[in-house]
Amino acid sequence: TVGVGLNAPFGLVTEYDSNWIGRFQAIKSEIKTYNVNPAVSWKVTDAIAIGLGASYQHLEGTFTSQVNYSAALLSAAVDPGGIAPGSPTFNAIAAATPGLVSGASVEGSDSAWGWNLGVLIDIDPSNRIGAHYRSGFSYTLSGDVSFTNPALPAVPPPLAPVVGALASGVNSKLSNSGVTSKIKLPEIVNVSYFGRLDRQWDLMADVQYTGWGSIQNLTFTRSDGSPLQTTALNFKDAWRFAVGANYRYNDQWLLRGGLAYDQSPVQDANRTSRLPDADRTWLALGFKYTANPKLWFDVGAAYIWVAGASINDMGSTNLGIPPSVAQNGLINGSYNNNVVVLSGQLTWAF
Repeated sequence: TVGVGLNAPFGLVTEYDSNWIGRFQAIKSEIKTYNVNPAVSWKVTDAIAIGLGASYQHLEGTFTSQVNYSAALLSAAVDPGGIAPGSPTFNAIAAATPGLVSGASVEGSDSAWGWNLGVLIDIDPSNRIGAHYRSGFSYTLSGDVSFTNPALPAVPPPLAPVVGALASGVNSKLSNSGVTSKIKLPEIVNVSYFGRLDRQWDLMADVQYTGWGSIQNLTFTRSDGSPLQTTALNFKDAWRFAVGANYRYNDQWLLRGGLAYDQSPVQDANRTSRLPDADRTWLALGFKYTANPKLWFDVGAAYIWVAGASINDMGSTNLGIPPSVAQNGLINGSYNNNVVVLSGQLTWAF
């Protein structure tokens, strides 16, 4: 059998108000993938079938935030300006240039090839198991970083030359350019079981491993090789365990339900506002309605409880400067997340 699949295996967006307290660390973070997967399967025996596929996957990423322009001016005043913190000149610059911010946006994309392999074994007419491997994808994203730097306010005439020189240096760092970033999306291994208990009930179980440890940081480098931003992620490999059941009410209606425990790759010490994730528990319910042997509908809903997630983050290493509360602010607190997922599917066999 030969077929082709079109799907989006990885995708995420988080977005905050532009004036929230963590705006210097994250406003919008979006990852999108588009996957084309031609595949072929072969029934080796009446009980064993194997499948092999190739995946062409395109990834797009967008990351926006604000930059504390006022703090950057004061940082430049100290180094390389040589103006001592707390000195009259330093204090005068701080008083004359408060609340200045720049907008920052990083966008990049790339495409990569991967592969997948699966096997399905019929133990007997009522029981079967399947195993599946999907390779990782290695990307080198290329794109652009753009800044919208603020206009300087009017400052006392004696300060104007000093502030102008500092702003010139800051603007040279907060300048538009091309960027690149290397990232490897994880490999996935899955083992599943299906058993028909009787004419009405089916039992299903599933275990999945995802090698998220392939992502340790998210680093963007300018086209000239200079650093732009590094975010330490230190993802860990993750497991998901799931059980479910089908109930055949009659020839037309099939009811479904399931539970899953889904580990997050995010570790407490490295949680960021771009991905404030934690371990998740899923409850899913749904049904299948068969209009005729060649036309049926599937509807599902899932409610996801996300474990409470603490955060204590000073942000990323920006422009080669280590994370700083003065530059990025400090996000200290906790997240409480809950998710609702709705899905629907129409199948027409011909």
